[in-house]
Amino acid sequence: MMRVLIATPYFYPAVGGVENYVRSIARPICDQGHSVTIVTSSRRRGFRIRRDQVDSMSVYRLDHWLTLSNTPLSLLWKRQLRRIIAAERPDVVNGHTPVPFFADMAQRAAGSTPYVLTYHNDIGKDRGILRFIAFLNNQVVMKRTLAGSRAIVATSARYVAESPYLRRRVDRVHLVPPGVDLDRFNSKVQPLGVEGISGERPFIMFVGSLRSSHAHKGVPILLEAFARLPVLERPPALVIVGEGDALPSYRVRARELGILQDVRFLGYVSDADLARYYRAASMLVLPSTDSSEGFGMVLLEAGACGTAVIGSAVGGVPAAIEEGRTGILVPPRDVRALTGAIHRLLQDRDLRERLGVAGEAKVRLNHDWSLLADLYVEVLRSVVDADSSPPAPEPLPDEHDPAR
Repeated sequence: MMRVLIATPYFYPAVGGVENYVRSIARPICDQGHSVTIVTSSRRRGFRIRRDQVDSMSVYRLDHWLTLSNTPLSLLWKRQLRRIIAAERPDVVNGHTPVPFFADMAQRAAGSTPYVLTYHNDIGKDRGILRFIAFLNNQVVMKRTLAGSRAIVATSARYVAESPYLRRRVDRVHLVPPGVDLDRFNSKVQPLGVEGISGERPFIMFVGSLRSSHAHKGVPILLEAFARLPVLERPPALVIVGEGDALPSYRVRARELGILQDVRFLGYVSDADLARYYRAASMLVLPSTDSSEGFGMVLLEAGACGTAVIGSAVGGVPAAIEEGRTGILVPPRDVRALTGAIHRLLQDRDLRERLGVAGEAKVRLNHDWSLLADLYVEVLRSVVDADSSPPAPEPLPDEHDPAR
């Protein structure tokens, strides 16, 4: 049995890609008989360490001093993490990016305890002081964290090849793609219609954070593309799931485009209802704009429900979508191409169904969390068993290698 300490900037009940990933990978690791302790930031400002339990795992929540963009910060974290590591005596510490500082402090605090970094995506900002801070973090802080990691878990070979930071450390990279809870997300769930949208009316779905710090999700691009759709016999609706401080501005933009009456902002939706919405939707669209999109787990969730997907050919999204077989890829920020892809799926029911069936099969074969946990445990065990560096990982395969 291993004792694993996972350091993640946010954790349940917070909702998001990394938050869901950590909880989803931790549970099957526990099911294998290993001990998992979570250390994360709390929602409160202050100096305390708070403790509770989630899924029978012990969770330490560290107060923060301030929040910069989406990043909680505290100068006490390194010392607090060191104390927790000394008390828990883990065999391995596993930190998670992309939110800066927390995983970095965990690496510094780990000392002689082997450290594994799960690298979800590069950190990037579009403009201003945040762009400079992101550059500084990548060149100084993250560079040291990568150097101090015995192994690095990445989600796709494509992302490793494109990331200027990961490709320098390819000798330490192990691939473990994100997974899906197939008990929750599958094509057998009952569809759930959206209030105010008749059962005969098709709807396009978006799921993601609506925080201004997550502008790379591309909601304005989707609104523009939706507004440009030609008049159809059955006019579609657009359903947007998610919360965040940018929501008011998206409402304003929808009003400016003259489509507000056709857009439904649902806010937070539970996993159970989310699966039912996926099942009812004509398609899911993730119009990401840059490599801050490390994979796009919502594409897998929708695919598991048998729903056709459209995504941008950027970041890790092409690892989640096989163009023309499990979904459609469009160039990032290309409103015209996105409009065309949406219109094509709305007009071609057979294509939607074909993509949905293939997408579900792909998820079941390659993205079952219970199977991926075995790969994850292998990586963690490799650094625990080794006196220094882990054995060299297998060469990074082609994304669509059937042997994966």
